[in-house]
Amino acid sequence: MTRTLALLVALTAVLFSGVLHGMWTERWHTSATRRDAAERLGRLPQRIGEWEGQDQEMDRREFEVAMIDGYVMRRYVRPRDGSAVSLLLVSGRHGPVSVHSPEVCYAGAGYAQVAAAVREDVPAGHGSQAQQFLKAKFLKENATETDALWIRWGWSAGGDWQAPKNPRLTFARSGVLYKLYVIGGSQAASDQEQSDPGLEFLGVLLPELRGALIQ
Repeated sequence: MTRTLALLVALTAVLFSGVLHGMWTERWHTSATRRDAAERLGRLPQRIGEWEGQDQEMDRREFEVAMIDGYVMRRYVRPRDGSAVSLLLVSGRHGPVSVHSPEVCYAGAGYAQVAAAVREDVPAGHGSQAQQFLKAKFLKENATETDALWIRWGWSAGGDWQAPKNPRLTFARSGVLYKLYVIGGSQAASDQEQSDPGLEFLGVLLPELRGALIQ
């Protein structure tokens, strides 16, 4: 009887701790703050400066694995010269959103990172201070050509965009976290940096993001 009681007490403790952990990590519900953050993603305009965006759908399995609350995934094209970039903006709990950087994600798609990521200051316009992002180049060898991508990414807790060494620690006290990817590319590895329109696009994107996510 004593042993049975001890086992019941231990089982209750395990279940109780699991419930507490689920409540702490919001496993079974989404806070009002996070719901509001996910809804704000929809405020990002379809047209940004000269760039016209077209929505794309994230694979449902990828969405669930990423453990995000919401996302905007678009391809933006500038009609006058055909320049194109891809954008992925997500929101959710700081833990899941602070991980899964391109070094991991794109390696699984056959891309190899050329060199270590570097930090890049991007002008934000309207007198705002420059925002910081990480940038890296990725290559994928195909039968007839080499696909080159320049990827920039960073995080925001609702204010400035940052590229810390340890985003999980930096944003540990944030109730909600945003992550942004801007991807520019070329179908020829010999193309120079001017084939990467990501920096120019970010310059007009950042003021729009501030208006959509903060106001």
